[in-house]
Amino acid sequence: MALYTKNLHRSVMVSGTVTSNDWGFLLALTLSGEGIVLGSEQALKPELDSGRLVRILSQWRVPGRPMHLLYNAGHAMTPKLRSFVTEVQNAFPP
Repeated sequence: MALYTKNLHRSVMVSGTVTSNDWGFLLALTLSGEGIVLGSEQALKPELDSGRLVRILSQWRVPGRPMHLLYNAGHAMTPKLRSFVTEVQNAFPP
């Protein structure tokens, strides 16, 4: 994992006893006191605002990840799909 702050960049080897791609599971483990989690501010905002989670290493950032929305190019974009794409673009600005 790469971390950076201002002009300082560090690569950090991360290891642990649990790995998962299930966000709900990782959040549940963190809320039960089993470790720390790296997640988006939007996803963690309710838990941070309620005080159930505490931010650590706040001066450090991780590089952003690209997000892609894909749909079947052989089909016309429906109004419902267009509305969804617009909502996602508004929720996750560049």
